[in-house]
Amino acid sequence: MNKEHTLIRLVDDDESLLFSTKILLEALGWKVAAYNSPTEFLVRDNLSIPGCAVLDVRMPQMTGLEVQEMLIERSFAHFPLIFLSGHGDIQMAVNAMSKGALTFLEKPVDPERLNQ
Repeated sequence: MNKEHTLIRLVDDDESLLFSTKILLEALGWKVAAYNSPTEFLVRDNLSIPGCAVLDVRMPQMTGLEVQEMLIERSFAHFPLIFLSGHGDIQMAVNAMSKGALTFLEKPVDPERLNQ
């Protein structure tokens, strides 16, 4: 991905993790939009801008997997998704990836993995 024309969307209800990940990715040269709820992401983001979304699996309003389903329903099945979870399991990862997710990473995630 070209860092100059790509937007990484971070969606996580853990505000300290959201802030630190945003700062780190920006320091690596990425453009980043941070959302502390899936609803905010789905309402405010312009998905036509090239990039990807890094979604927490467990959030209070809806899960990252439910966000993935909504994107598929809205014809954004091609939109690259990376899932993060401190509570994931193999079946959850297989399910997300079978629906098109790029990868499923455990928290805390190694920042270099996100930079790839």
